[in-house]
Amino acid sequence: MDQEKSRRKPSLWMWTVIILTIAGILLSGCDLPGTAPERSFTTKELLIGLSEMPPGWTVSNGPIKLKDDVSSKDASVIVFQADTNVIRRGAMQRAYRYRSSSGAKRMYEGYIRPRQFGTTPPEWTYQSPVADQSYFACDDNQGREPLSCEWSGRYEEYVVVFGSWIIPDRMSLQDMERVIRAIDARMAQYLGKPYPDAPARP
Repeated sequence: MDQEKSRRKPSLWMWTVIILTIAGILLSGCDLPGTAPERSFTTKELLIGLSEMPPGWTVSNGPIKLKDDVSSKDASVIVFQADTNVIRRGAMQRAYRYRSSSGAKRMYEGYIRPRQFGTTPPEWTYQSPVADQSYFACDDNQGREPLSCEWSGRYEEYVVVFGSWIIPDRMSLQDMERVIRAIDARMAQYLGKPYPDAPARP
């Protein structure tokens, strides 16, 4: 009987160690120490409106909650349409909030940034003074016009993506820069960060 008890004790001790180890691993991946602070605004409020877009655009959808394969609990989207006869004439902004800055960084580097096809045009010089990470690229559709350009930025626990077709008289690279500056300024305002009052390129 004593021998049976002595054989059971190591087994119970081993299970305790295993359970505590698994619990420690799970807790270490939860980002509890780096959880984002409470915010008094939602991702819908981070979206731009028509006043930040160039002339000749309308809102075709949104702002509404967004559900896609990188969505978080709080994600929103707004879709714009250019008043033009060009077939590809849309623009869209998406905003995601994740549980922590490190979680947003993982999503940005692992999923959002790798999806941006194309290259950064040589004439593009704007660098966000607010975003922790950002990237701008255009895809020439294998030499076919028009260009499709997308910018993405990570601001603490937020990821914001803005994409548009480059459309004559509706959206140029300079217009894209103005829109992205407006997004930067809005994010700075909501996150309480300074934003340099630098004028957009003429």
